[in-house]
Order: sequence, then structure tokens, then C-alpha cells
Amino acid sequence: MYARYQVQEPGLDRWSQITDKPLINGDSAFTMITDSMPRPYGPVADNLRQRADWTNEFFRQAFERPEFVGWHYCGLIDASNLVPRKQDRQHSGLLDGYGEAYPLLREVLEACTGEMYEIASNSTR
Repeated sequence: MYARYQVQEPGLDRWSQITDKPLINGDSAFTMITDSMPRPYGPVADNLRQRADWTNEFFRQAFERPEFVGWHYCGLIDASNLVPRKQDRQHSGLLDGYGEAYPLLREVLEACTGEMYEIASNSTR
């Protein structure tokens, strides 16, 4: 599901009650427009700072849920409109089109993964 946490939360609540099993968001990301990615998938942030903030917010809120055990972030590397099958829709990755990490995303994800167990143990649910 591609959405910020507040949009995903009702679905996570519903699925959690129905299944009584661990949940993994199997495909999600926050994107931004660049010169080679004019129509990205997912919620489109205004800039990298906002994208990093949304990533931090989702990670921390989702992993506070006791049943939330994983998040597959869609897109390791930017898929630009120069790729024939990505001309209509693109996706933003954790790395730019040259394989370099977006610094703010890297910082956020390193901080979040380093605190993952602390985030999970602070669950208020």
C-alpha cells in the first residue's frame, strides 16, 4: 500500500483484527518528482526533506505496532522515464539513478533500523 501512515492505519487495524497474524507491508514507498521521474508512483513529496520525514514517520509508527514485522520499501534505485517500461510511471528509490544514496533517506533509515527494537518495545497498543 502506497500511503502515509494515517491512511494505512485503518487497514492495518482491520487486517490485524481479522488475521491475528504478523503484518508486513509488502510494497510501499514515498516518492518525489525529478527531471527523469515526472510521474512517480506513490505519495509524492515536495522535496527530499519531506520524503525523508514521511519515511521516518511511517517507520516509527508502523513498527510501534506489535504485529507489524516488516516493510518492503519499493525501489532500491530510481527508475527513470529513460527505461522503456517506465516511461508512463516511475518510482523513486533509496538510491538515485547513479547508485548514490539520498543522504537524508540514508540517515533516517540508519537511525530507524538502529532503533527498531526500541521502537517496537515502546508500543502503546
